[in-house]
Amino acid sequence: MEDSLEEEEKEEKEEKEEKDEKEEKDLINKKRNREKPKKKKGKGYFKKKKEQRKTKQKILNEYYNLKPVIRIENNVRLIEPYEFKYQLYIKRRWLGKKLLEVLESEFHSYNKDYYINAINEGKILINEKKTTEDYILKDNDFLSHLTIRKENPIIFKKIDIVFEDNDYLVVDKPSSWPVHICGAYNFNTLQRILMDEYKYKDIKILHRLDKQTSGIVIFAKNINSAELFRSKLHTDNVQKIYFARVKGDFNNIYKQKELINNNGRIVCKKYIKPLDKSRGIHIDVDDKEVEEFLNNQKNNIKNKSSKKLSDDGVEKFEPKYAETEFEFLFYDNKSNTSVVKCYPKTGRTHQIRIHLKCLGYPIANDPCYGGIIYNDMKEMENPELKEYQYNSEINENKDIFSVSELFCYKIWLHALSYKFDGYAFKTKEPDWADKNYIIENKF
Repeated sequence: MEDSLEEEEKEEKEEKEEKDEKEEKDLINKKRNREKPKKKKGKGYFKKKKEQRKTKQKILNEYYNLKPVIRIENNVRLIEPYEFKYQLYIKRRWLGKKLLEVLESEFHSYNKDYYINAINEGKILINEKKTTEDYILKDNDFLSHLTIRKENPIIFKKIDIVFEDNDYLVVDKPSSWPVHICGAYNFNTLQRILMDEYKYKDIKILHRLDKQTSGIVIFAKNINSAELFRSKLHTDNVQKIYFARVKGDFNNIYKQKELINNNGRIVCKKYIKPLDKSRGIHIDVDDKEVEEFLNNQKNNIKNKSSKKLSDDGVEKFEPKYAETEFEFLFYDNKSNTSVVKCYPKTGRTHQIRIHLKCLGYPIANDPCYGGIIYNDMKEMENPELKEYQYNSEINENKDIFSVSELFCYKIWLHALSYKFDGYAFKTKEPDWADKNYIIENKF
């Protein structure tokens, strides 16, 4: 007994010594960090930054002065292929890497053979000079790529202005329209059409919708209103309601009492993470991985960013909590589909689409998350539109995410309303959310 007491006292003494030693080391480190002089930035640094700003402004001016040929055929908006130059300063993470390696890993629009030919033909330049595929990238290098750009077609539709004042512009985005400029879209985007054709020159994107999703998109007209909205976006102060049309009789899910919350709605709480950000693929996360992630957080094992590399060098992403509530509206026996209201409590990418799939009721015409391609506008199925598909001649991916890129222009998901800080916006209900809407397929 005495021996055990002595051992306990000894352990307590050792623990105290270790704690004191750690505190002393922390104090020394803090002192060193305070005494360490900040490295002053020389004149060369500011000169370089000034030159970069001038170059970026020049690129921006060139970009906004581009005027491609736009055609409207059978309610489809087409952009004729046009010459385009991608221009940018290289990023810090590319330093010391070979040019071809960076092009392959960072820019997935083209394949390796294309990049080799483009470098050899002088279409890809470094500092406006011809280079080689083995060129080692250095600080302040300027990369340019001259190519013929194609854009995927979109549905031609007049933009419905839902609300406008001195602070905000709220519109009803048509399906098939991306919100902002991205790989396959430049002039066929909501932001660019508002700027070029509706003359809204200085609007700031506050959030986004998937290309195939329709509904409310809010733009800010000044920095103060942008900051106000963003400060409330990920809190309960912003209330969002969506409509979705799903496969199956959603009313049956109410038999699972454990899924019903105090509001009488079905609730789905599933962590989500990107599987491949370059192709916009997200997945739900299994309980084991979530538990491991939460334990790491509890033990203060945190990454500086949400991504990390696995042992084999593949990029991995941390899961993020997502929560959505659902409410059944009606079931259509002929098509075997239900219309439901969705109340997202968080704002994760593809959140509603993934949560509906997890519940066993995917959006009926969403091929990426358990549905099938179903188009109610036959003009968008014209095989001739293939000529306009972005990089169709060199895109080698054949999975569902790339095959459906052109023809899956619309899914039955619509952002119906937003409420925040005294504002309330609501669009018209989509035609497919009506009980009399005719669907030829049985899902």
